[in-house]
Amino acid sequence: MRALGNVVSIKAPKFKKIILFQFAVVALLWLITKFFSEQPETSISILLGGLISLVPGSYFTFQAFRYMGARSIEKTVASIFKGEIIKLLLIGSGFGLTFKYVRPIDELAVFIGFLLVHVVGIFGAARIAQDR
Repeated sequence: MRALGNVVSIKAPKFKKIILFQFAVVALLWLITKFFSEQPETSISILLGGLISLVPGSYFTFQAFRYMGARSIEKTVASIFKGEIIKLLLIGSGFGLTFKYVRPIDELAVFIGFLLVHVVGIFGAARIAQDR
């Protein structure tokens, strides 16, 4: 935070680092399962689960930090609500489309990929909040 006369400006958190780290986790999980799993559908399932978490979460994050400052608080709140609704729709659609059209699939691996990427995002956000 730095003061500009009577106005205080707050920098947006470094959420892009979290998104890049989540993408790296997805890629690493996919590579590990691709080369060390006996079932080829496990690696695709992990990748899809991770992307089901990563893409909607990234969309929400960009919507949440689209506006900054006290003068745009109404736009910020509206953007957060819109981002959350679309995020939930994307997650539901991602799971629905994956389970309907991807065959063969390892259902447990889809959920593991989703949860691991989601947890990485939560810990990344907590770490950034702690550093502020």
